[in-house]
Amino acid sequence: MATYTNGFDAYQAFYYSGPTQFQAVIQVYNAGVFNGRIGFYPDAGPVVPNGEIQPTGIKVPAVNYALSRFEAVMGMLRFEKPLYIYLDTVTGIGFLGTSQLEPVGEQEGH
Repeated sequence: MATYTNGFDAYQAFYYSGPTQFQAVIQVYNAGVFNGRIGFYPDAGPVVPNGEIQPTGIKVPAVNYALSRFEAVMGMLRFEKPLYIYLDTVTGIGFLGTSQLEPVGEQEGH
């Protein structure tokens, strides 16, 4: 069992069409290295539990949300840094988070 706190500095977003389990996927990278995946599933169906994946041979966190959370996650990716993806494989709890304290009202007046 593992706990991941993987920082990342870049992402790729994919919005799917057709017969696929995912509705959208965001892959996160640190210094060009695949570091985790954020999956989005139909709001009407079950969201796959958070877990580990290893498409490149190295285990990374996979955190999943309902599709209705896509814009909120994209907003965090667009406006916040530094960020990390977290997963505790024992509890199944995962999230996307800011790596440092954020000043209150930093977007005020922008």
